[in-house]
Amino acid sequence: MRSSLIGYISKSVFSPEHLKFSIRGFSAKRMAYLLIGVQLWLFCLVNMEAYYNAIGRIMALSLTVMVVNLLLGLFCPRSDKGRFSPFVLAIIILIVTMLFEPL
Repeated sequence: MRSSLIGYISKSVFSPEHLKFSIRGFSAKRMAYLLIGVQLWLFCLVNMEAYYNAIGRIMALSLTVMVVNLLLGLFCPRSDKGRFSPFVLAIIILIVTMLFEPL
């Protein structure tokens, strides 16, 4: 009785099911929306006067985030209707960021 109880406990503690759930929990679409949040944070940095001299690097990073959103949209299932919506939002945020570039 005791040996079967120990075997049951060890199997439940070291089960790889928890690892599979944590990896499977992050979808490409969720990661793309998280990157949209990062891109909005970069847009807020552009509006601050202290970061006016770093506008080129901020826009390059925003462009990189936009390209990563496109790649994540390609990894979403084709049956998902809004798989490229984070990419479209990233384009809009990039254009608005470019419009706020100081002269």
